Amino acid sequence: MTKLAQKFSDVESSMDSMLIERTDEIHTSLLALLTNSHHFQYGEPGVAKSMLVNILCDHISDLNGDSFQYLLTKYTTPEEISGIVDLNAFREGTFRKITSRKLPEAKVAFLDETFNGSSAILNTLLEIINERKFDRGDEVIKVPLISLFGASNNIPHNSELRALADRLHFWHWVKPIQDASNRAKLLTNDGSDVPASTIVLDDINAAQGEVDKVEVPDEVVEVMLDVYESLQDNQIHITDRRFKHGMKVVQAEAWFNGRKEAIRKDIRPLRFMFWQDPEQINTVNETILNKVSVVAADIAEIRSSISSMMASLKETVKTSSERVTIVTHGSEVISKLSVARDEVKE
Repeated sequence: MTKLAQKFSDVESSMDSMLIERTDEIHTSLLALLTNSHHFQYGEPGVAKSMLVNILCDHISDLNGDSFQYLLTKYTTPEEISGIVDLNAFREGTFRKITSRKLPEAKVAFLDETFNGSSAILNTLLEIINERKFDRGDEVIKVPLISLFGASNNIPHNSELRALADRLHFWHWVKPIQDASNRAKLLTNDGSDVPASTIVLDDINAAQGEVDKVEVPDEVVEVMLDVYESLQDNQIHITDRRFKHGMKVVQAEAWFNGRKEAIRKDIRPLRFMFWQDPEQINTVNETILNKVSVVAADIAEIRSSISSMMASLKETVKTSSERVTIVTHGSEVISKLSVARDEVKE
């Protein structure tokens, strides 16, 4: 592992110590920086979606005023995102916007409730995040954006918003803390941790250059193609743009793990790129992990069944007043958990 890759690994460890049960989200947020990707989190309010982005920004020591954060509502105007008209220039006959400290000048941005914006905001976002360009009025300027992070309590389903959704590369369904011991840890965490390790913007730029040099052998390309075909067979469609960007992510994953050539298991982060509906998550996970390792796929299936059992038990406890029913269901779950434990050991 190069010294630069080690710095990113140290930042990952530092972030992991500050956030609970967010290992995957942390890892892909760093992959997003390495690949000029965009990152989306879906989940109910209060599950630390915005905290992840704030902590990531804290770990870029010289970001300073080069970040932008905003909560979108149906009343948000394009000017709040891209800047107001420069009145002094307008009086002199020139129309342009003042973009200082707005999205067109940000290197890292976070838009909460990403899909709440109007059509005018949507069009602005599409140009900025995809083309890295913005029409300021007097000229089309180049946007320095590295990554845009989005979050929402809902997933869009209409075609207009799906165009934006497809340009957000990494997707995570963020759930409340699941483990009881971690929930206890949350109560004693005062949120005052200082980053144990940081990077600078030049580190990101240099790392992107190293990522570009990572070789992807034919074997890995074939695995990606197999994944694509398998998902198509399961009616999970991936756009060509998204699929091609997956190659860059595979390169970044290999680099992050100290390799100059990608191997089969470097496709694992694609699990967070190839779904856009929660119902697709298990299929995408199993398909990709099965291509990486049969063992990984088996464990993913066991985890999925455990989550399903626990959700069913919680629903029984919530809806039933019959103690016999609750105890009976609980006994069944304990028995199944015992079997799952033995399967994992095996």
